[in-house]
Amino acid sequence: MLTLRQRHVCKPQVQQHPPVALTAEQAGIPGLQLHPEFVTPEQEAALLQHLEQQPWQQLAKRRVQHYGYCFDYSQRGVDAQQRLGPLPEWAQPLIQRMEVGDALEFTHEFTV
Repeated sequence: MLTLRQRHVCKPQVQQHPPVALTAEQAGIPGLQLHPEFVTPEQEAALLQHLEQQPWQQLAKRRVQHYGYCFDYSQRGVDAQQRLGPLPEWAQPLIQRMEVGDALEFTHEFTV
């Protein structure tokens, strides 16, 4: 006697992510500026080396580093009462390039 069994295979649900924005317009965030190729691969490697030496704050789905002021995720902005200190020395050349190149008026906070 031949017995046939049907096996049900569950497909994992694929979580749909929004498409990656390649321009500020695609991101739809007021005031956002994207500057592709702003840092060279060598500068990127040096920045990553500095960042990996700093402590990370663990959030629910990611890890972050705050500099200058603490970013308040519930308010989606910077809390002026939570100043963390001056921006790090290793970031100064990049910050100066952003300010001089009209990328920003003034940098007082950044989040990685």
